[in-house]
Amino acid sequence: MKNVRFLFLFAVLFIVSCKKQPQASFSVDKQSPTLGEAIQLTNLSVDGLSYSWDFGDGTSSTDEHPTHTYAAEGVYTVKLTAYSKKEKKMDDFSMVITVQSTHTKLLGLWNFDTGIENTYKNGALESSTTTDFTTLFSYATIDFKSDYTSITSIDGFGQIGSTWAVLVEGKTLLLTADTVQIMALTSNAFETVQVETYSNGADNYLDSNFTLLSR
Repeated sequence: MKNVRFLFLFAVLFIVSCKKQPQASFSVDKQSPTLGEAIQLTNLSVDGLSYSWDFGDGTSSTDEHPTHTYAAEGVYTVKLTAYSKKEKKMDDFSMVITVQSTHTKLLGLWNFDTGIENTYKNGALESSTTTDFTTLFSYATIDFKSDYTSITSIDGFGQIGSTWAVLVEGKTLLLTADTVQIMALTSNAFETVQVETYSNGADNYLDSNFTLLSR
């Protein structure tokens, strides 16, 4: 009888010991995403049967390979916990993710290239005027600085200091009294359009004023 109990106990211990220790690990496609940019997390864990993700911003997931988008800039620690069967054993792995503001893409010196004004009458396009700034000035620039001040300069004269801010990340740029909508923003160029509607008579209005800036 003692032998039977011993064999049974041995079998139980053997089965328990056979539950493999998981090894948690993962990779991300972007470790320094910009605000609003989704990151893809790839689970590289070994011998894990279930998973728990903590994204460091108060949200979590149990997906094996989740995607995540952060709502605010900052430094976050993403933690993955891998579990064995019935969560008897576990292991965790962490990685720091730095979410950058889209403001950083604007920093530096940008050149005025062209301007386009479209005038409408009774809802129909009446005229369109394109101005090539490069033929008018040696250089026309906006210098966006890290303290959120900017300097507009045309041929070195008439420098105007102002403050700037991106009101909706990567979408709306505020330069003192003039608000413009960023239509496209890359590391080399962005196109803006003024948000305000300018009246020019009872049935005339100008509702688009594009300016292209480039590095």
